[in-house]
Amino acid sequence: MSWIDRLRLAFTPTARISYEFADSPSNVLNYDARRLYLTQDNLQAVINYRANAIAQLPLKVYRRNGETERDRDRDSVVAKLLYKPNDYQTQFEFFYGTMIEWDIFGSVYWLVTPSANTESGYQLNIIPSDWVVKKENESAYGPSAIYVKAKDASEVVKIPKENFINFSLYMPGHPGGYASPISSLRQTLMEQIEAAGFRSKLWKSSGRLNAQIIRPKDVQPWDEQTRDRWIEAFRKAWGSGGSNEGKIPLMEDGMEIKPFQTSFKEQQWAESVKLNRETCAAAYQMNPSMIWHSDAQTYASAKDNVRALYSDSLGPVLQRFQQRINAFLFPMVGAESILYCEFDLNEKLKGSFEETASIIQSAVGGPWMTRNEARARVNLPPVEGGDDLIVPLNVVAGGQASPTDTHMDAGKPL
Repeated sequence: MSWIDRLRLAFTPTARISYEFADSPSNVLNYDARRLYLTQDNLQAVINYRANAIAQLPLKVYRRNGETERDRDRDSVVAKLLYKPNDYQTQFEFFYGTMIEWDIFGSVYWLVTPSANTESGYQLNIIPSDWVVKKENESAYGPSAIYVKAKDASEVVKIPKENFINFSLYMPGHPGGYASPISSLRQTLMEQIEAAGFRSKLWKSSGRLNAQIIRPKDVQPWDEQTRDRWIEAFRKAWGSGGSNEGKIPLMEDGMEIKPFQTSFKEQQWAESVKLNRETCAAAYQMNPSMIWHSDAQTYASAKDNVRALYSDSLGPVLQRFQQRINAFLFPMVGAESILYCEFDLNEKLKGSFEETASIIQSAVGGPWMTRNEARARVNLPPVEGGDDLIVPLNVVAGGQASPTDTHMDAGKPL
């Protein structure tokens, strides 16, 4: 059995694999990067939002016909491969997993192998970062081979560079390495974990009744043993899980219950939560108001945020991935040099249909869509004669720039 066959077994849906947490440079209080993602809600919200935003963008393949013309390609090997990367994942699922892995660790590997089960003849698989146990470097900028050991596997498999693609963030002073974005959140996440632990201990170590018990000084004093016995009995009965939890105790010997409330506002709990959200979002170049509701956000600002998301926040990420796919994946599977891939941002960056139609109509000076093109937008079949562009006579002969104009006298200024 070849190394490809041995490793492919690890990616089959029937493989039973258990995962463990591995150490990483972003270790915080014995929480590695993966565990931080699984336990810190703000961090997970940012990473999941980014992964969904990128995965929903279709990655399309085009064929260059000169400098200004291009045609959509659906039949080449790379087009089929990117549309269906393997025999158990869709394009959305594959890129969603890629972005989760990349945003957590700052690096992700794609395994590229021949396959008889896919239409393209090749298969792409995400190699979990925990599986990479060793690297061989022929230069300072990337490994010439990686050694992979799937969990519960009996041996380590060496994969040459001809069969993998690596996407990684730059590590200053070590270009062949990578840096997890979570590393920059070390202090913020540590404070959040400590604060959550403090609040948990506060609930568990004190009675559920938010009050303090005062015993008059002029009654018969307790000895130390009596006082400790009474405190232990009270905590067992009215503490967490006690038989009288949530009930009001009956006090004796002149003892009083006075309300006592821990003020988390004074401890800046709310401010720390907001800071944690903003810091997590900043580490991934995200606007916090896109992920968490803000009272100051309006409809206009929400539209601007969407444009900024794909142009400023995710634009560099998309460019990084599509350039590396074009430069390394395409030659790896024997694609023609005139083919290239690109994420389709039109659906996310364009405005409503009414806004788009008005802008294009004003730009071209007349109708720009045929009846069959309009019917296709609403999933209706074409009709005979529907491929002809209908142009009203007032646009051709009336001298108007658009059929929506109402001025009919071409001799008078509008």
